[in-house]
Amino acid sequence: MSSLRPISEREADRKQTRRAIDAQQGCPSQFILEFVNPEPMDALQLLKSSGLELPTPAYLAGMLLFSLVGMVAWWHGKRSERPTPKWLGLALMLYPYVVPQTWLLYAVGAGLTGWAVWAWRR
Repeated sequence: MSSLRPISEREADRKQTRRAIDAQQGCPSQFILEFVNPEPMDALQLLKSSGLELPTPAYLAGMLLFSLVGMVAWWHGKRSERPTPKWLGLALMLYPYVVPQTWLLYAVGAGLTGWAVWAWRR
């Protein structure tokens, strides 16, 4: 029958239970609740204040594109036993993890892709 009580009464019971647990354990539950379940916006602000930023959709698309091109180049270099396309493919797959800016991702990716195509046709 407790579910038929008004919400304010149920909330009051929860607070009273929380206070009783705090008294037994000596730990404020409000601190625990804030630590375990932070607000989503607060978590983003915490990441930004730590110096971490989420990548943009353009960066993620470029990362996926050049990694796929690198995988194809690596596969081709491995099958044809040619080291240049194989190592360029590996570079294309791994360099997005060390390039922090979107414009630099596309510039380096275009250069490595052009070099891989040139090495493929050679």
